[in-house]
Order: sequence, then structure tokens, then C-alpha cells
Amino acid sequence: MDHLMEEFERIHDRLDEFFEKSEKNSLFSQVCELSYYFAIFHMIQAARSRYKESENGDTEQSSLLHGLINHGFFGMTIMGIRRLVDENERALSLIQIIIFIEKNQHIITRRRDFKHQNIEYDLDAIRKRRDIWRERTVGSREMLRVPQECDCGPTQDLHTFWDQLSRTEPNTRSYEDVISKSLLASLKAKLTESKKVAIHAHSNIAHAQRMPRSEEARKKMAVTYGQIKRAFKEVCEVYYFVFKLVTGSGTLLVPTIYENPNRFLDRPIAASDDLELLEQTWRDFEAETMEWREWDWKSLA
Repeated sequence: MDHLMEEFERIHDRLDEFFEKSEKNSLFSQVCELSYYFAIFHMIQAARSRYKESENGDTEQSSLLHGLINHGFFGMTIMGIRRLVDENERALSLIQIIIFIEKNQHIITRRRDFKHQNIEYDLDAIRKRRDIWRERTVGSREMLRVPQECDCGPTQDLHTFWDQLSRTEPNTRSYEDVISKSLLASLKAKLTESKKVAIHAHSNIAHAQRMPRSEEARKKMAVTYGQIKRAFKEVCEVYYFVFKLVTGSGTLLVPTIYENPNRFLDRPIAASDDLELLEQTWRDFEAETMEWREWDWKSLA
């Protein structure tokens, strides 16, 4: 009897928590939300490319509106990537789930994973049953309907996955195979661009640090859309892998939309007739903020 199976199940429950769909801060929720807004931003970028140019070469679009969209998207995405590679031990991050697997590597074995997923381990036994069944049903329609106990697919697929996890060959498989340390180290090392984005978020968004004076140094500190997308790609690739490791299945990131969110995309925020009202709204808010200067600070204790 495997006395550590109960410990394996406890560890697996903890791993499942990282992907809990109802948890707002789970890896599942974080990555899906980033994917969703990346898809929307791609759509907006495609729409921008179709804007007409005015006579002086400017594009006919609102700098206010699109400046806000850009600022919001970049800030949200950079902080989102920072969260996913957060090394704080309490964080629901990709780094932390890999560290958790490393700490419990000796308990997460090939045999226990088969038992957890309720998949038969012995591939040869299934093949023998399949061959007997084929001989019995040869030439009949029944031969086309392979019974579950004669289906090698699930067992073969999980063994192949564990061969890759443990860096072993099929002829050297063992009950006690564990996930390769070098594989886990490579997963963390793969998040190079993501960590650069996280450093930028830490220095320029989460914490306000003094900017360098030279223009060249400032450019080095800047993060481009290309860098953010490469970082997001890294995050998604590692996420896909870890999700399959924990759940035994694949997943989609960008959700399928069953309503048409684009049906009003070409509508402006307001018609031209409303511009005077909008400008007045700006002036009213400006006046309100001017009043804030006169607050009674002398009343402080």
C-alpha cells in the first residue's frame, strides 16, 4: 500500500487551487483576463489602421480616447504580467506553482498520477485484452467500437507525457519517475522577458523611483508593445504546460464570445453635436479640482 498517496492528493488539491475558476486571483482568472483584453486591444489596433488621414497628415481619431486606452492597456498588462511572475510565497503565480512542485517533487510520481487520474498503468495488459477482443470481433461491426478496457490511448498518452516530464525513455520507465529538476528550472528560466517587464512594473508603476536624466537611459527603461507581447507569450506557454500537468487536459485562453461585442465598435462616444457639452464637462472638472487647493489643512491636529 502506498502510504504517501494521501499526501499526493493533498498536494494535488493545493495545485488545483491555483487554477480554481471561481477564485478571482487564480492563475486561470489572471491569464484568461489578460488574454481577453489582449484580444480586444488587437481588435482596436486593427480598427485604428483603417482611420483616414486628414489633409495635414494627422489621423482622424481622438487623442484623448486612444491615449486613455493605451495607458490603461499597458498599465493593466504590465502589472498583470508582474503578478504572474511574482516570487512572493503567498502569491498565486506561475513562479510559485513551479516552486511548490519543486518542493514536493519526490511525492509527485508517475504511478501516483496514474492512480489519481484513474487511468490503468499497465499498457501491455491493455494491449493483450485489445488483441483478444480483435480476434473475437474480426470481420464484424463490433470491431469498430473499441471498449474502454481495450483502449490503449489514455494510458499511452499519459505515459508519453510522463516520459517527457521525467526525461526518460519508454524502455526505462519506472513507477517512481518524478518530474525532472532541469525541466522545472528551464520553465522558470523561460520567463526571462516576463521578469524584465515585472522589473519595469516594480520600478515605474508599483513604486515611483527617480527616473534617469539622460534620454538614452530612459529609453532603456521603457517597455515596448513587442516586449509586452513576448512576455505574455512566455506566460501563456508556461501556463499551458503547468495546466496540463495539474489537470491532465488542455485549455483555451481567449474566451469564446457568444454575443457580438463589435456591433457598436464603430460608434463614437458622442456625436459632434455633443462636443460643446463635453468641453463644458472638462471645464467643470477643472474648476472642481482648482477648489481642492483651498482645503483647510490648518484644521489638522
